[in-house]
Amino acid sequence: MVLDEEAGQWEEPGEWGELHFATAAPFAGREWTDDGALREERSLKHRADGHSRTVPIPPLLVGILRTHLAAPYGRAADGRLFSGVRGGELPSIAYRRV
Repeated sequence: MVLDEEAGQWEEPGEWGELHFATAAPFAGREWTDDGALREERSLKHRADGHSRTVPIPPLLVGILRTHLAAPYGRAADGRLFSGVRGGELPSIAYRRV
């Protein structure tokens, strides 16, 4: 369900959507990356470099993401949907807590 704030009512979400993933950046730790970064960007598993993966998402998630994007904090300056309090990526502890 998605809240229509103008009408003050909950509505059924619309249509299915898609997320498109082009790269992965798993947490590895500084001691395991070539450049000392916490994450190592690479191509997706079972995909050649430059190939992406499309993942269907249900109407409820489409509504949640649209609501998030419409909010003042919807997207960080670097394009991230979810960012840390001071900008940049979320700390890995945030994912573990959720």
